[in-house]
Amino acid sequence: MKINKRQLRRIIKEEKRKLREALSQEDALFRALDEYVMVLDEEMGYDIDPEQLKAEVYNFVDGYFKDTAHAAKQYQEEENWDGLAESANPSPVVNSYTSNMKRARADKNLLADMAELWDAMVAAPGDIEHARAIADSLGLSPALASFHARKIKEGDVYPTGGELQLSIESLPAPSAPAPRPRKPYGGGSKYRPWDRST
Repeated sequence: MKINKRQLRRIIKEEKRKLREALSQEDALFRALDEYVMVLDEEMGYDIDPEQLKAEVYNFVDGYFKDTAHAAKQYQEEENWDGLAESANPSPVVNSYTSNMKRARADKNLLADMAELWDAMVAAPGDIEHARAIADSLGLSPALASFHARKIKEGDVYPTGGELQLSIESLPAPSAPAPRPRKPYGGGSKYRPWDRST
C-alpha cells in the first residue's frame, strides 16, 4: 500500500501530538511538584535543607498511597457485600432495600424500623398505600416504602426483615482513614517566619 505525502504528514503530525501529550503530563506533574516544594519551603521558613524537604514530599506521597489503598479496601468490601447479596437473592428489590439499610446501619433503631417496614411490605405485596402509612407511622420516608412496595411480587419468596437486619449488622464497620501526621511547623511569612513571629 502506497502512502502519499499528505497521509505521511498527517501520520507524523498525529505521532508528534501523542508525544507532546505524554510529555505535557510529565511536565504538569513536575510543575505541580515544584510549586508544592516552593510552598512547603515557605511554610517551613525558607532555605530549608533539601533532604528535609525531600522527606516531607516522601511523607506526602506515602500518605497519598495509604489513603488510596484504604479507599480501595473499602470499595472491595462493599463489592464483596454486593456480590454476596446478589448471589444470596437475585431479586433487585432486596438488593435495593439492603443498600438503603446499609446507609442506616449506624443507627440501630432506624435499622429495626426499616426491618419492620420490610416485613409489612412483604406481608401485603403491592399495597402501596398500606406501605406508605406504615412508613409514616415509623418516621420513615413514604417514598422509600412506595418505591419498594410496588416492586414486591406476590408469590415470590423474600427474606424477613430480621434476616436483612442481621446481615447488615454482620458487616464490618467502615473504618476511618489513618490521620495524617501533623507538621511541627506553623504559619509565618517571608519576612516574619514562624519561629520568629510574635
